[in-house]
Amino acid sequence: MSRACAVVAAVGAVFAFGGASALAGTTKDAAARYGYPYPSAPDCYEPGGSGGACAEDQWHFFQGQCTSWVAHRLSTRSGVSFSNSYKKQRWSNATNWKTVAKRLGITVNKTPAVGAIAWYSKGHVAYVEEITPKVVISEMNYDYKNGFQRIAVSPGGRSWPTEFIHIKDLKSGSWYQRNYNSSGASAASFSYGQAGDRPIAGNWDGVGGDTVGVFRSGTWYLRNYNSSGSSNASFSFGKSTDIPVVGDWNGDGKDTIGVFRSGIWYLRNSNSSGRADITFSYGKSTDVPIAGNWDGVGGDTVGVFRSGTWYLRNYNSSGSSNASFSYGKSTDVPIVGNWDGVGGDTVGVFRLGTWYERNYNSSGPSSSPFGYGRLADRPVVGDWDGYIGDTVAVFRP
Repeated sequence: MSRACAVVAAVGAVFAFGGASALAGTTKDAAARYGYPYPSAPDCYEPGGSGGACAEDQWHFFQGQCTSWVAHRLSTRSGVSFSNSYKKQRWSNATNWKTVAKRLGITVNKTPAVGAIAWYSKGHVAYVEEITPKVVISEMNYDYKNGFQRIAVSPGGRSWPTEFIHIKDLKSGSWYQRNYNSSGASAASFSYGQAGDRPIAGNWDGVGGDTVGVFRSGTWYLRNYNSSGSSNASFSFGKSTDIPVVGDWNGDGKDTIGVFRSGIWYLRNSNSSGRADITFSYGKSTDVPIAGNWDGVGGDTVGVFRSGTWYLRNYNSSGSSNASFSYGKSTDVPIVGNWDGVGGDTVGVFRLGTWYERNYNSSGPSSSPFGYGRLADRPVVGDWDGYIGDTVAVFRP
């Protein structure tokens, strides 16, 4: 098992946890934001450190160490079943990782990529979270005291990795938007976000139509244009395991953020870090959250999709549903939009590349099913051209 992670100078832009500025966080911050399963990891003994007993983690490294953190990110974000015996090799301390990787034929070079392992010859590893165009890494035990941080590093700087290990780099996400609710060619296609992101859309600035955004491990990246480029706003709100929701919660004409967590809604009236402006329970932990203007009055309110049944509420508060009905299958992906440009929002489902939209919030047939996108695409709905009504789009990892 690995426990030695060398001290690496923290020189770079330090990111905030939960909206509060902090030079360094702890394993508790890593657990709250990224779902790291050991918030109370012991301060494991190592040269230069002051800790005591070590505790093994589920990947057979030691809790709170840099190797444990990278194993967690490879598993939860990159989708790699990584462990100390990955590919039947013993990875052990961070110092050994380059040698083991090259023995397995894994690419090791000086080129950063999202999802790559940042390797330091002094005996430390980190995870490359994003390149925007700065290289942002997350790391644990950089200070020999289980310290956790997320920083931007630059070539030539003291925190720049020696090399990068490419077990599974993450590709960019591609958007394909259409201005009609029908089969046909895309009106716009571009790259924005990364493969593991959750795609979202909203009218962030209150001008024109809807534009894109992504939710990534508790951080929101919103863009005011339907094109490739940098985010116009990025901030932390929620946990990595939360489900993002978007709506005009206060009826001011701008869409803002929210998260659904185990049946609890946390809604915010501005696109920034901070505490939720509205918090309440509605639905079950296993429900899929949705939001829309169900009655055509004021702003957006909440709803849930549960095994093919919809439960819509006209208020952002706890209470009974104002409408409940069956539409779609339990395996469908629920979608919401103003399909005909009249009144409020109504329901729909995306099923293996086919869209089934309905102009009423009730059981019944879809208006006119059509194919757009691939089986594994993620559906997104928005008013892309700022005209009347919402139309379809897909995000393709």
